Amino acid sequence: MYRRELETMDPRFRVFGSLFSLVTRLEVMGNSQDFLGELTTKQWYLLIHLITFFREPPTLSALAAEMDTSHQNAKAIALKLQEKGYLELVKDKKDKRTLRVIPDKTKIEAYEAEMGGENNAFVDKFLSALSSEELEIFDRALVKLMEMAEDIRKEQMIK
Repeated sequence: MYRRELETMDPRFRVFGSLFSLVTRLEVMGNSQDFLGELTTKQWYLLIHLITFFREPPTLSALAAEMDTSHQNAKAIALKLQEKGYLELVKDKKDKRTLRVIPDKTKIEAYEAEMGGENNAFVDKFLSALSSEELEIFDRALVKLMEMAEDIRKEQMIK
């Protein structure tokens, strides 16, 4: 497409722009019925965080923080997932202003049984573009970029 222009571009800006392009492409592919079934990429992402990083039902705020998104965004996604039966939002017993996110493990396991193989196959195919060594280097580079993004966010007091 714009290969010649990209090749002459400052690599810093090419990499920075390519990150946005890659995220957009992955989101478009992920939102197709064939890829994630009835879930959007953002709904899938919330569920992954919910079942991976929390032993007990988290507060909506804690889940949003883990996802690195706003409370409002996490709530909108969680409400859609609640409509689909993947989780329940309930008021905390101690603080009625706080919402807890309770996963429906049966529904999530059924989804995983139906779509998990396809999702794993996609990830395997996508990352097969990289050798094992390149994947390790890319992983370390992403960690560094995520840490730098967090440092900049804190320095500039961005929420």
